[in-house]
Amino acid sequence: MQIFTQTLNNGDTFIVTASLTVSQLSLVANPSSEGTILGDFTIGGVTSTPVTLSAGQGITLTSTSPQSPLQGITIECTSGSMDLVLAVS
Repeated sequence: MQIFTQTLNNGDTFIVTASLTVSQLSLVANPSSEGTILGDFTIGGVTSTPVTLSAGQGITLTSTSPQSPLQGITIECTSGSMDLVLAVS
């Protein structure tokens, strides 16, 4: 497993696709920052809507196995900065 780190700044977008082989994703909004995380999957005809992370809030997503990496996730920093850490298999 390898670790990828990145700081997203105001206006930056990061898209997680299966080809990146991400098994875990952690995202934290820094002080005075805000951003969104959005999935691209539809369940029962209901499409995903963005979830807003405010200053100091974070999220961690983990795949069920390295053979089923995370995919279809769009992260956008809308103000300030957000720290992104990916575990890649």
